[in-house]
Amino acid sequence: LLAIIGAVVLARDPRRQVLFPRELLRARNCLPANATTFALYFGVFGLSFVVVLYVQQLLRYSALWAAVVLLPISIMLLFAERLGRLASSIGTRSMIVAGALSAAAGIGWIGSSTHPVPFWSHMIVGTSLFGLGLSAAVSALTHAAVAGVPETYAGAASGLNHAVVRAAGLVSVALLGSIAAPGLSDSVSPEGVQMAMMVCATIVGAGGVAGGVFVRDDQPGGLGPAD
Repeated sequence: LLAIIGAVVLARDPRRQVLFPRELLRARNCLPANATTFALYFGVFGLSFVVVLYVQQLLRYSALWAAVVLLPISIMLLFAERLGRLASSIGTRSMIVAGALSAAAGIGWIGSSTHPVPFWSHMIVGTSLFGLGLSAAVSALTHAAVAGVPETYAGAASGLNHAVVRAAGLVSVALLGSIAAPGLSDSVSPEGVQMAMMVCATIVGAGGVAGGVFVRDDQPGGLGPAD
């Protein structure tokens, strides 16, 4: 919240630095796309962090198997470019909503199971759904966040987008880590992991809904079926 207030004050200051020009605030799709980007990457870092701890600490699997759980996300990202082309057919907003909801469903599927979470039917399926949703939404989100501002400020918009991703990682690891390992414990608990997954799914899903409400296909950075 303090960072957002500081950014607004900086953008309104006539002596502001050019790293955050006020044109980023004026662009219709820039801030909503970055807000949804925050939610989606909150899921990327949060899911990866909590799942790896769960697999190694509670299931007692090796680090190799922890990597296998996350492998579907990387595989699905190979299809991000092809899925991104669908935005010109069904619209940027539709891609963002569909992708974020698929990602949230994948996280929720993992969190809905009781301990021990089935490896293949829940963990692998869950990370596959998440990876599919991430691949569907990431291109549309990046386009809306960067192409929604005048070309002169594309570099600043790209920098803001990358900063949002990093901030999402810091917040998600801190928040979900404290939920998954409550108190002073160094190890996650089954109940804590389940709660962390549901919180993560809620934030990712809410970000997708926000993107559907505020991102516009008929504004710069948006692609509608007619484009």
